[in-house]
Amino acid sequence: MKRVLYIVANPFSYSTNPVGGNISSASGVVTGLLMHDYHIDIVTDSNIPTLKKNSDKLKTIYFPYKSFRSVIPRNLSGFLGKVIKKLDGLFFLGNGDQIIFKVPFVDNYSLMNQLKGNRNIGLGDPLFIYQKELKVFNDSINKYRWYLGIGAELPLGSFDINFVDPRMELGSGSIDAIITSSLLIKQNWYGASINGIYKYNTNNASQYQFGQQVNLSADIFIYTNQDYYIPYFGVFQEYGLRDRYQNEMQDNTGGQIHYLNFGHQFFYKNLSINYVLQAPMYQRLNGHQATSNFKHIINLYYYLN
Repeated sequence: MKRVLYIVANPFSYSTNPVGGNISSASGVVTGLLMHDYHIDIVTDSNIPTLKKNSDKLKTIYFPYKSFRSVIPRNLSGFLGKVIKKLDGLFFLGNGDQIIFKVPFVDNYSLMNQLKGNRNIGLGDPLFIYQKELKVFNDSINKYRWYLGIGAELPLGSFDINFVDPRMELGSGSIDAIITSSLLIKQNWYGASINGIYKYNTNNASQYQFGQQVNLSADIFIYTNQDYYIPYFGVFQEYGLRDRYQNEMQDNTGGQIHYLNFGHQFFYKNLSINYVLQAPMYQRLNGHQATSNFKHIINLYYYLN
């Protein structure tokens, strides 16, 4: 496949000798090259509204924060110069990197001895995640992507120490650390994702500490002709250690639950809304706990890049 790198002038407008075309000419040039079966990489810091989203033949590489980065002293030598370049690489997103803000709305329902149990509905703890794309695949058309991420969960969801089932709480009441890993695979009309999340829960103001958690999921996506909608289905596994209250281990907490996932995801610019129904298919809980019956989750995502 023939390949072209097209640089829009705007990202380098502060340099002495700007290179590349401008946004007004980009659309016509790129469209013409696509018609002649070229694969095109576009470098720009500005959205080109007349071009479609990335495809097997088109990849947009954003050069972020041009105005701020233009004043960074890049010509310094020695130790200080190395530090500035390192910080620049760490704190400004490269192509494929993501900063995600997620707000969940949760409907939890559990059963005790097949009788009516507990239900808790409301906003959960919001989550910030920075994901770094690892360039480990020799893949020119982005069929495979692997991300490692770190983040934090903020204590904005409700937590009541007197609630009958701590596992049904909407929030943890504490600031919790998150480590993530995601592998995305894209084919012609479908895709797959394999995700792992480790959550380190800390003590909250009520001296309650949820057990450390590991969540694993695998989903199959169906790509429709509509860019704004993707349905998916898969499995979700949740493993949790026992909780602690005032540093005492709580026997009737922790265990594992395996869910079936059925979801829909909608996109609009940097926003995404995700709805998923989780139906439990296997549960092994420590001690005497109400079993999970179903879970409805609506997630609002905002991608800062």
